[in-house]
Amino acid sequence: TTLLIFQPVMGRSGQRLPSDLFISLVVGAVTSIALMPLASVLEGRRPRVPAAVCLAWVVALVAAHAGVSPYTTDRPKKIIVQHVVRSFPDEQRSDSGLWINGFDARGLRDLKGLGVEEFDAAKPWPCEKLYCNMPWYFPLSDVIFKGWYIPKPPFDTPPEGDFSVSVQSAQTEGGFRRVAMWVQGPSHMAMVVADPDKRLFKWSLTDTVAHRSDEHIFVFFSAGGHLEGKRQWKLWFDIQGDEPLVVDFYSNHLRFGQQGDLNIDGCHSTAAMKWLRDSLPDTHEPICWSNSLVSRAI
Repeated sequence: TTLLIFQPVMGRSGQRLPSDLFISLVVGAVTSIALMPLASVLEGRRPRVPAAVCLAWVVALVAAHAGVSPYTTDRPKKIIVQHVVRSFPDEQRSDSGLWINGFDARGLRDLKGLGVEEFDAAKPWPCEKLYCNMPWYFPLSDVIFKGWYIPKPPFDTPPEGDFSVSVQSAQTEGGFRRVAMWVQGPSHMAMVVADPDKRLFKWSLTDTVAHRSDEHIFVFFSAGGHLEGKRQWKLWFDIQGDEPLVVDFYSNHLRFGQQGDLNIDGCHSTAAMKWLRDSLPDTHEPICWSNSLVSRAI
């Protein structure tokens, strides 16, 4: 029962806590408690082992496994690979690349030293701005922070067409700015709003505006129907003051195949993702999709 509770929880703990070490401590604690009655029965009937010998055995065991990866071809590590095209119209710049994340405390360090130049040169992506200016599928930037961003050419226009964001602003009564937005893209889109001063007074989504503890707002948009169809997301904000709010809009282009298909993991959808898939060892299993991100000050 203890493992049934803690294993799923630790699988979602991100990189702040080494989940395998925590589970080991839980198993050790439960085992020790279970063996306490047996230890009292055997007390005095066996020779005592010096504490120094026990400590040396523990240290040797930890040292022997410290540099060994816990993943095998039978139990590969899942990593998330996103082919990202980012656009910052207000700064007149754009870029593209592969954004790669591992979900445990080991991060992506096991990919170093494999002879892949891009892996050896990669460094953790700095998370300094609005949600790292990256397209998170869920709001996990506070628990996953050792990802890589490897520059690669942009992907071709997806079947849904180009991802687009239109913004129109007008003054309203009471000193508010009514900002209307039209977002066109695939069936899965999202936006992240930076509002540290809580100036977003009202919006078209709900009766009240719910801020996260980190003073950001994360909104996910999902539409049913055929995946190839283009969707339009219409919304508006009422904002206090003239200072703009920074909003990242992004699309999730999901291209997962059926069971038995070559592209079941989505990693053959673009040339860059296919390169990454072919460069990984058998102990790592990727899940891939592509994203278009547009950052706007509204």
